[in-house]
Amino acid sequence: MKNLTGFNKAALDDYSSESGIKIDVEEEIYDDSVAEGLVISQSPEPATKVEKGSTVKVVISKGKKRFRPRV
Repeated sequence: MKNLTGFNKAALDDYSSESGIKIDVEEEIYDDSVAEGLVISQSPEPATKVEKGSTVKVVISKGKKRFRPRV
């Protein structure tokens, strides 16, 4: 299994088409250190052997959480 950390959704689609591995966006969360739209983590972990047709779950960053001041 390739390390998908840092991939955007278009790159995930390309990888899925080329490898035959399905990608499931399990969750989208705010992350101060990872830009919006990029993969933060995946399951199974990179370097794990997976069969064609398997599903890999990824978590995508929503970027930094923007705080709105109370008025």
